[in-house]
Amino acid sequence: LTRPPSKSSKMMLICRKLSDLICPWATSAVLKTMSMTTDDILQKRRNLLSLAESNCLKMAQKFPAEFNQTAKDYLVRVTPNAAR
Repeated sequence: LTRPPSKSSKMMLICRKLSDLICPWATSAVLKTMSMTTDDILQKRRNLLSLAESNCLKMAQKFPAEFNQTAKDYLVRVTPNAAR
């Protein structure tokens, strides 16, 4: 188990079996534009790209080929809109 959350920390209490599923080497990065994938900042197969659902839909519609290649090259996590 991880340590209990405090007001200044965003850590959550999770069970050991779930924490074993988390990739220890993946670093999270928020993707807001497709141009971020061409920068040298992100490393393929090491960064976990986080996208909001609305941004994901926009990118997939405007840049389908680039978005497809990004999904192949990176681990991608899409979070649902909070308004649902």
